[in-house]
Amino acid sequence: MFDMLPTRPVEEVLNVAQQWCDTRISARRHARVLDAGCGLQSYLEFPSHVHVTGVDVSQSLLDRNPRLDERIHADLQAFDIPERSYDCVVCWEVLEHLEEPKPVVAKLCRAVAENGLLIVGSPNPQSIKGLVTRFTPYTFHLWVYRQFFNPEATDEAGAGPYRTYMKLGGGASAVLRVADEVGLTNIYTGWVESSMQVALRKRFFLTGKTWYFLRSLTSILSLGWIQARATDYVCIFERPAEPPPSGLSLLTHLPAGAADGGLDNPPTKPRA
Repeated sequence: MFDMLPTRPVEEVLNVAQQWCDTRISARRHARVLDAGCGLQSYLEFPSHVHVTGVDVSQSLLDRNPRLDERIHADLQAFDIPERSYDCVVCWEVLEHLEEPKPVVAKLCRAVAENGLLIVGSPNPQSIKGLVTRFTPYTFHLWVYRQFFNPEATDEAGAGPYRTYMKLGGGASAVLRVADEVGLTNIYTGWVESSMQVALRKRFFLTGKTWYFLRSLTSILSLGWIQARATDYVCIFERPAEPPPSGLSLLTHLPAGAADGGLDNPPTKPRA
């Protein structure tokens, strides 16, 4: 009763995001996608006719990402993005690595064109995992990776773990608030328990009733502010098409000759 954020398998959440991309973006003839902080690979797939621009602080990762049509070596916190210039903006596992994520979120929101999408996937700063990450040094993060997941883990580009700030401005609440202020509409939010946390829980026997008790206790003691299970989130937003200017009749939007029947064929709905 105290676990307020039900989680979904990561495959299910990814599939939802992919379906939105397939139906809303990939069907367009000249779609443009911005993968903000793209790294080695994109989490979402787009067909070859979709122009994908990647931005990353690592030139090495940009060069090794096979899906990019355009590569921009830049820091998202300093990079200027033209407003309403992309049909889809993807920002996946990036916000936790920024010292000031909120201005970047606003910048990405403004970059979304009409009928476009913004897809954000990020760790939850209000989870136990997020809080431990925020208040422990990077040497501890590296030790955990080497001890339990990859003995060869380094801080080199493409290897990880990367240095993480886990600021609240990169959490779902902040992202939802900024997106609403910029004029985007939230159409999906999904919560996930990371595979890393699941693996650690099983290793230390935090399952079943023991895990339920810990989740409930955490929620009660934090008044619902800390979530034990929901370690990550995915939010999908859209920018609705703006209505035509008020006071203009339908006739002002028809092709010449359409109002008096002078066209051989009626006007068709333009392709997205």
